[in-house]
Amino acid sequence: MFNIGPTELLVILVIALLVFGPSRLPEVGRTIGKGLREFRKASEEIRQELKFDLDADEPPTVPPATSNGSGSANGAGATTPPGDRDLPPAAGEAR
Repeated sequence: MFNIGPTELLVILVIALLVFGPSRLPEVGRTIGKGLREFRKASEEIRQELKFDLDADEPPTVPPATSNGSGSANGAGATTPPGDRDLPPAAGEAR
């Protein structure tokens, strides 16, 4: 994770022993362990929530088109598409 070798770890532990002393070192270790555990738990909860939200945001499936009774196979022959209804007819075109 941090690519710390045995020598670097030993140096860190010696510095921690000098700074905190032998009586407080186990307490500091427990506190750091609890903090890391809470951080991992919170990050896992966030990851699960984001995954749930991404799964919930999938677009709904569109049901197959039904025939409108016009007699055409795809049901698109007799009606004007919704976007074309609002446009005036072009010059020379009858509606």
